[in-house]
Amino acid sequence: MFFGLVNVRNGAMLTGTGTSFYEGGLSLGNSPGMATNAGSVSFGLDNVYLAEIGGLNPGGQFDQLQVGGKLSFGGTLKLMWWDNFSAKAGDVFDLFDWGNSAGRFVNIDTGDALLADGLRWDFTRLYTTGEIGVAAVPLPGAVWLFIGGLLTVLQFNRNVKAGSSI
Repeated sequence: MFFGLVNVRNGAMLTGTGTSFYEGGLSLGNSPGMATNAGSVSFGLDNVYLAEIGGLNPGGQFDQLQVGGKLSFGGTLKLMWWDNFSAKAGDVFDLFDWGNSAGRFVNIDTGDALLADGLRWDFTRLYTTGEIGVAAVPLPGAVWLFIGGLLTVLQFNRNVKAGSSI
């Protein structure tokens, strides 16, 4: 059981089959990092799991926690940009892999990983595949109605002009 912030060395492999309980915080490696825990991992309500995302490679680099047993979500997932990274629509980051999982984060903090206008975070696969993504913000229904109406008027105007020329 860890009550303080734990900084895990990049590439660390915890080979035991027990459960590691994190109550204070967990951060992986040398930005970004990867760690493997052969046992189970449980994030307590006060835990803050820091996931750094960044780098210059296409699609970026990101922290990844691989858990051989059960991963129990809890506390806060805090996202942070690293190395002046800027995400784009379609980017996907596989933050977690596990044998099985339970629970949910109480809070997801994106304050240090703000997205450009027109983009939004997509957390729909976080608890099924361990992935988070970036998606384009869909246009509101009123905008689609306006565009549809405008196209109808333009088509009508075009048909009127075509019919009036003799």
